[in-house]
Amino acid sequence: MEDAQLKPTSAYIAEREKPILWFSMDQVWEPTACKATEELGVIEHLTKNETFQLGCGLVRFGVDPHILIPWPKIGHMARMSKRIQKSLTREGIRQGANPCLWMGTLEPVVREKWAVVDVWKCNEDFNTGKWVRVLE
Repeated sequence: MEDAQLKPTSAYIAEREKPILWFSMDQVWEPTACKATEELGVIEHLTKNETFQLGCGLVRFGVDPHILIPWPKIGHMARMSKRIQKSLTREGIRQGANPCLWMGTLEPVVREKWAVVDVWKCNEDFNTGKWVRVLE
C-alpha cells in the first residue's frame, strides 16, 4: 500500500519458485484468505471474523481478470512443484474454497490497474456485514 501497488508474496514458497500475487473470483469470500496462527507447532486457521479482528478489517481489490492467470497455470509459471500444487488444491478444497476461482500474477499490480476496492463494514454483528465499495 505504501508504494501504491500490490506485490506477489514470497512467504512460504520454495527457493526455486517465483512469488505469486493471488486473487479469487469468489464474489462473497475466498476461504483461503483467512489468516492462520501457530502456537507450539499447531496451526489454527482463523475464521473470517477472526481474520477481520486480527487484521483490523478486511479489504478486497478487484482488477481486470485479463491481467490474471488461472490456477493451476499460474502454479506452473511460478515453477511450483506438482506436489505443492496438489497440496494447495487439496487444502483449499478442505477449507471450502473453489480452486477453479483462483487466479494470480507474477507481477505487481499498480494502483492504476485496481478496478475496485471494497472494505467489510459491520456493526455489532459481524455476520450481517457487507462489502462496501470505497474506490471505483
